[in-house]
Amino acid sequence: TVAREWESGTMEQLISTPSRPAELILGKLLPYFVIGLVDVLIAVLMAVFLFHVPLRGSVLLLFGVAALFIIGTIAQGILISTVARQQLLASQFAMVSTFLPAFLLSGFTFAIANMPLPVQVITFVVPARYFVALVKGIFLRGVGLGAMWPDALFLLVFATVVAGAAIRKFLKKLVLPWGNAFAPCSARSSAPSFAIRGCASSFSGCPSCRRSSSATPSRSTSAT
Repeated sequence: TVAREWESGTMEQLISTPSRPAELILGKLLPYFVIGLVDVLIAVLMAVFLFHVPLRGSVLLLFGVAALFIIGTIAQGILISTVARQQLLASQFAMVSTFLPAFLLSGFTFAIANMPLPVQVITFVVPARYFVALVKGIFLRGVGLGAMWPDALFLLVFATVVAGAAIRKFLKKLVLPWGNAFAPCSARSSAPSFAIRGCASSFSGCPSCRRSSSATPSRSTSAT
């Protein structure tokens, strides 16, 4: 979604608002988080009532670890989209770094014990591996958090680190592709510690810079 904002040109409007980067990232994350929880609820209901899979563990614990996994994966997607700034590049990188490892290296499709040893080592950095282990333990064996706390701790650390990296990477400033050719504008009154740079260029810019640029005569006019 962040890459689409950059490509459509609406990111400059978000940058000009007094919202902080954490608030913008949270606004991007919350809708998909709710959709993810609804998907988990539908999957659990289908497993229990349609396929008659017994749910032996805690429902709250199941949704708790699902929430951690959803937050981590969505934050990872936002981080990729923030860095890439192009929808095609972001979607391709997200497919390679999230979907394929989660499908092939998490133990969901193939047993990790049957994989070659180097591949087994790679699976330790795949968050879906820990989520699949937690779901199996809670759903089928009815184990609690005391027996599977390392997997839950990994998901918590992963979600915290990736969300923090996404917020830190999303700098609320507009930098031109050729560098900081223009001085920072005066749009730091409503959003302290953030400056919008390069808004006197072909981008939309801010009203204060447009007023200052229109009020200041050009060199050619003053020379004549």
